Amino acid sequence: GAPLTIRNLTFVSGGVDVRGVGDLALGSDGTLQGQLNLTLGGFDKIVAALSAAGAIPAEAKSTLFITSTMLAATGAKVPMPLTFKDGKTFL
Repeated sequence: GAPLTIRNLTFVSGGVDVRGVGDLALGSDGTLQGQLNLTLGGFDKIVAALSAAGAIPAEAKSTLFITSTMLAATGAKVPMPLTFKDGKTFL
């Protein structure tokens, strides 16, 4: 189908700030196709929530916690593409 252009996606809650732009469309098989280019603020809170939900492998937790703490201390935002392809989602 025709692409939907996202010019200003904003989600702000509990210290998490997610912004995004990109193009999405429905593929011929009815699945979502395209990419959103996200910028994540509050990465430490995102990592904590994912960890509490069991979505972070044990071997990656310490590295992600150290990195997210450093980013939080500087107020840095993390660019991250969110891609939809062939019925799968990649982050």
